Amino acid sequence: LTGTQAAKALRETVGASFQIRGAVQGGSFGESGDGYQIESTPLTEELVNQMLQVDGIKAYATTMTLPGTSDDFFFPSGAPAGQFQGNSSSEWNRDFVSGLYMLTDGRNITSEDTAVAIVSRRLADENGLSIGDTVTLTVNDVNATVRIIGLYDVDEAQEPSQDTVFIDHQTVARLTLNTNNYDSAVFYVTDPGELPDIVEQVKALNGFDPEIYTLSAQTSEYDSISSQLSTVLRLTTLLIVAAALVSAIVLILILTMRIRNRNHEAGILLSVGVSKREIVGQFLLETVILAFIAFVLSYPI
Repeated sequence: LTGTQAAKALRETVGASFQIRGAVQGGSFGESGDGYQIESTPLTEELVNQMLQVDGIKAYATTMTLPGTSDDFFFPSGAPAGQFQGNSSSEWNRDFVSGLYMLTDGRNITSEDTAVAIVSRRLADENGLSIGDTVTLTVNDVNATVRIIGLYDVDEAQEPSQDTVFIDHQTVARLTLNTNNYDSAVFYVTDPGELPDIVEQVKALNGFDPEIYTLSAQTSEYDSISSQLSTVLRLTTLLIVAAALVSAIVLILILTMRIRNRNHEAGILLSVGVSKREIVGQFLLETVILAFIAFVLSYPI
């Protein structure tokens, strides 16, 4: 790889994303007086699909959070209600990508799943639940039964909630009678270096209104290595230039010595009527042929 290609390959392994959320409009408690929910402008499926048409996006995850309860388990915090968070792909959920939540057993939720859930290991242990068990979730007196397909642990240092139950969007649709709206969506880019251009393309979409939606970029991991990456690129460029100059000087010296050793041959050719142009052309042709053979053999080596 060249320095630029290597840098691009390295950038592609570093996380960089941007998140779209609707503007906050207010908040309210559930019908039972528990589970305060922030109300925001919904993010439509149509707008999400428009964003996916922008080049450079490698993955995404949409989320929809609902306050709810269940008669089949109690929440680790002791609260009467917890959060049910719908996911198109829990693997790309920002909290899982950042390490705030860590899937330890089972598998992630995908866009193809229906009636599935991921719960915290603590919730499962305290309620005697395990992967494969079914539980019923309730939101505003609407019920949906889901099967547990995964367990997660949390980063204790950040003290995140272990009451959150991750579910699929089809279950959210059954609980809310709404299939096309989300709270937020996070999009991951292939190359963090192209994130500013991608963000500008998203802002230029017809469906994006900056007064209705907020866009925030997440480049902390890329920013932490960008200065070192620039230094490596500069050093790589200097090394390539230095190697090329040294190689050229050595090659010129070798050719000069070789031609001097062939002065007698050149004199004989001149004496028999061969022109200087033909002699120089012959020497150059020999050099080109040898160089071609050398490069062909050296490249795979």
